[in-house]
Amino acid sequence: MMTERQNAVMNWIAFNEMTPCNGARPESVDDTHVYLWIDEISNDCGFTVNETKGVIGSLVEAGLAYTNPESNPDDSGLGMTEQGFAAWAAQNPA
Repeated sequence: MMTERQNAVMNWIAFNEMTPCNGARPESVDDTHVYLWIDEISNDCGFTVNETKGVIGSLVEAGLAYTNPESNPDDSGLGMTEQGFAAWAAQNPA
């Protein structure tokens, strides 16, 4: 089971308006890729930037999320793995 903070970030990913679902509940892992905007995640989740980095790092380490760093930080990505989507869906039923 994810921690409260991990679940908050996963919900931020899931319901972000920049996903292919445009903020609607994702139906598959393919609908969970967003831009990695640390400051926006921090503000929306109520965490500091360092706390947000730690939560994302813990999600990546647990195999629940991935980051896709780009040479331009504005184009970096964040998304759920298959395992992460399953964990998120189980913890947040429709």
